[in-house]
Amino acid sequence: ILDRRIDGVLLSPPISDHMEAIGLLVEAGIPLVRIAPTIDKAAHPYVETNDLEASFELAEVLIGLGHRQIGFITGHPDHRAVGLRFEGYRKALRAHGIPFQGELVTLGDNRFHAGEEGARQLLSLATPPTAIFAANDEMAGGVIKTALAMGLRIPEQLSVVGFDDAPISRQVWPSISTIQQPIREMAKTATRILLEQLRAGEAEPHPSMHPARVILRESIAPPRTHSA
Repeated sequence: ILDRRIDGVLLSPPISDHMEAIGLLVEAGIPLVRIAPTIDKAAHPYVETNDLEASFELAEVLIGLGHRQIGFITGHPDHRAVGLRFEGYRKALRAHGIPFQGELVTLGDNRFHAGEEGARQLLSLATPPTAIFAANDEMAGGVIKTALAMGLRIPEQLSVVGFDDAPISRQVWPSISTIQQPIREMAKTATRILLEQLRAGEAEPHPSMHPARVILRESIAPPRTHSA
């Protein structure tokens, strides 16, 4: 970027939390806008969405259906925004007096195969979850593939939710309940802020919030036993 002498930069996750890279851009005098940062936010202009609160709301949907044994597949550890989704899940458990169980959490990397592997681990437990919350839709798709291969009916025997409202959430069957992020609106706002910087010659450190929303589809239902 520095060699190409560009006028400005939009930084998306996980680079939007890479403070060393941000420092180099600042030293070079290159205007920037961070998208969905999670650390040291006050120093630079940024746009964000409410990952934690949205995950809390989606986990509450599962709890409201009667689920108490809810598995979670985390995203890549370098993607801090995905970590906020795990925090939202844990917050919902606490809010409803549901004990956190470490064995119901598996480490993923945001890819489809991680959902497959995570589902195999969770569904092989002595007391498997009745619902699985994947930190993104790609992994949720992997969960569905594995669950169906194991002979489970979705959502009758296993509810599955994801995050992002990615195309896969609408392409698989059953379609995945998820969180829709306002990606287009965030990109437009970030671009506008960057152009304002370029015109004015200075940054505006104020944040811009774009709330996400829950999208309910066919992948969730009240819990039933796996033998039902």
